[in-house]
Amino acid sequence: MNLKKDAFINTIGNFFYMGVLWLMSILTVRLGNFEIAGYFSLALTTSNIYISLASYTIRLFYAADVDIRFRDNQYFLLRLLTTCCSAILCLSGSFIIGYTNYQVVIIVLFYIYKCFEMMSDILYGCLQRHGKLYLCGYSLILKSLLSLMGFAATLFLFKNLIAALVVIVCIAALTFGIVDMGMVKHLKINIGKFNKEDFGKTLFLLRICFPFFWVGLCYNLLPSIPRLAFERLYTAEQFGIYSSISTVTVLISTAVSCITVVIIPRLAELYHQKKTQQFLKVNIICIAAVIMGGIITLLLADIYGEWFLTLLFGAEITPFVSVFRLIIIASILTSIVICFNNFFAAVNQQQRLLPGCVSATFICIITAIPLCERFYMNGVALSLILSQGLEILVLLIAVIKIIRKMNAQRG
Repeated sequence: MNLKKDAFINTIGNFFYMGVLWLMSILTVRLGNFEIAGYFSLALTTSNIYISLASYTIRLFYAADVDIRFRDNQYFLLRLLTTCCSAILCLSGSFIIGYTNYQVVIIVLFYIYKCFEMMSDILYGCLQRHGKLYLCGYSLILKSLLSLMGFAATLFLFKNLIAALVVIVCIAALTFGIVDMGMVKHLKINIGKFNKEDFGKTLFLLRICFPFFWVGLCYNLLPSIPRLAFERLYTAEQFGIYSSISTVTVLISTAVSCITVVIIPRLAELYHQKKTQQFLKVNIICIAAVIMGGIITLLLADIYGEWFLTLLFGAEITPFVSVFRLIIIASILTSIVICFNNFFAAVNQQQRLLPGCVSATFICIITAIPLCERFYMNGVALSLILSQGLEILVLLIAVIKIIRKMNAQRG
């Protein structure tokens, strides 16, 4: 029952959070225009690249660390170090790429907002370890509502995207410091006071999670590469139109991610207990649910897609509705990859994710510009579909090898 409660409330919280980002994208159109939406999407897309370093994909390892090899404080210290390094990289990288001062300010402000998200996320891992994951859902709901109200009110009153971003950064800082840290301290969990042993263990943890980092980097690069290629080829307004449509589908992969992260500890237990049949059953159910949900979403998009997008963004979006179906397919494939990521995290063989991630990223790099030039907005989604299709094939081969080994050990 606790697992169901954690999964349900955590999922609701994540839906609120991603829903707010989605509504922010809509508000930049409704309270501004597609050009402003394009700048906001550029900040969001760029942050997804640098956030890989901040995340270092520690949460997967944290959730699967059922033997408690590392203390909560050590996970927190590692996330603090990686987040600070990524913020410096984001600032310097934005100048090196050649963005305008206005673009740099927007990118950096939004990235600071994401940095506080990363720091809250590691505290959520701490709460999950102590059986209080449902509290994360409440925190996300509160943070989401405050951020949405602050962003909308500022954008409405001042028509200024920078001012709106400053407001949500302040809200994120306050909720992290007061709400999230407050919950952890209330549980009497030692967070924030580091000793010499913590630094040594953190460096060891940094090395162990290095394969996870590359997986997370490739995972975030994949959707970003074709989007940034499109942004370079076309105008901010055209980029804003595509981004507005694609933002709608983010909820698909978000739902899969926040639901499945809850079951990673259970998967790790089943694997260590050599309960092969139960272990495989849970993984198969997850993937089957993703595919079934994707089919239903595609059917609904065929029937109501044009009406829904027009309702959100106005009649200007109508000529571009055809790309919606391809974006949904790409999101379904992303969700399947997430299921595979959880499988390898549970069996502590995250290094097997690398061949699939690297090959998919390579395909995405070489196909993004040609496909965007040839198929316009459809090219962004087609590049993702091709690269993630290859990744799933490579990961499936690795899964089959692991299952055969598990069956041989069991026999």
